[in-house]
Amino acid sequence: PYVGVSCDEGSTRGVHDLEFVLEAPLSTLKPYPCFTSVMPKGDATTYTEHLARGLDFLRINNIPVGSITVDGNRAQLKALSFTWPDSLRRRYVDHNDFMKRIIVNPCLCHRINNAYKRAYNWTVDLLLTVDNMRDISEECRKRPQDVLGVCPKVQPTRWIVDYDICSFIIEHNQLIQRFKKF
Repeated sequence: PYVGVSCDEGSTRGVHDLEFVLEAPLSTLKPYPCFTSVMPKGDATTYTEHLARGLDFLRINNIPVGSITVDGNRAQLKALSFTWPDSLRRRYVDHNDFMKRIIVNPCLCHRINNAYKRAYNWTVDLLLTVDNMRDISEECRKRPQDVLGVCPKVQPTRWIVDYDICSFIIEHNQLIQRFKKF
């Protein structure tokens, strides 16, 4: 009887969009992009306003929301908190029942990426290891014929790609050592 809402904020060509996608995992329905709101900035006050727009759209259309999955950044969580006086849950008293029952889920992938970035920036050994791994990746991408494959391209905003690069290096270790010492 309920849907989950996945909210993702991203920017394209300098425009920040907050996108709402409906998910109903216990049905045969595919994810449905239902609402987009253009945001001027990413602070808690702005998130409160733009989350309200998307959730009001769902409430007005009688779509029962059970949970909302967000990136998990501080501004989003603050906008959806019970404690911040200007939060969405505290501001819209007339729709309190609608908001009170929604479970907020911070996205685990975003949380892992944030923890990985923080560790990378604060731990010299990890920073050196990751930078070396990324250098090897770039060298392998220039020489696909020498490693008999195409190494994944470095993408600093996607932690899982570093895992894929590491797996590629382990799998092609002997061929890589012919032209790169590590």
